[in-house]
Amino acid sequence: MPTSQPSEYILFTLLVNLTINGGFKTDFNVSTGKEQKIPGDIEDHPASSELYLNKYHFIAGPRQRVKKFDLVLGIQYTWGRESDLYNFTNFSEPVEYIPATNQSLQGIRQNNMNINYNEISLFFGATYGFGK
Repeated sequence: MPTSQPSEYILFTLLVNLTINGGFKTDFNVSTGKEQKIPGDIEDHPASSELYLNKYHFIAGPRQRVKKFDLVLGIQYTWGRESDLYNFTNFSEPVEYIPATNQSLQGIRQNNMNINYNEISLFFGATYGFGK
């Protein structure tokens, strides 16, 4: 008659070698406080607009040790928000041509653009320990 000891031993070994990792990090933009570069601006002529956005990352996932391997599985959620940025374009009230900014078929740009940034990342890692 088989006993349940081997399955209990395997379950115990899996739980002993399992850890749950978590973390928090930020991705603050060092350019905060500078004026946003605007495409079509006569003074700057940047190649593209720059957005100054601070991001917050929340990370969680398990780590399992199997023989000489460490296996990591995780998920990361990134969130960021900024408001009152200068519009890239404004199509709400188009003007045929604006000579001061060299733009056509766009309305006057305003500082009323809002950004909500959400991202989910999944990751997997495997490390082999040679000296263990």
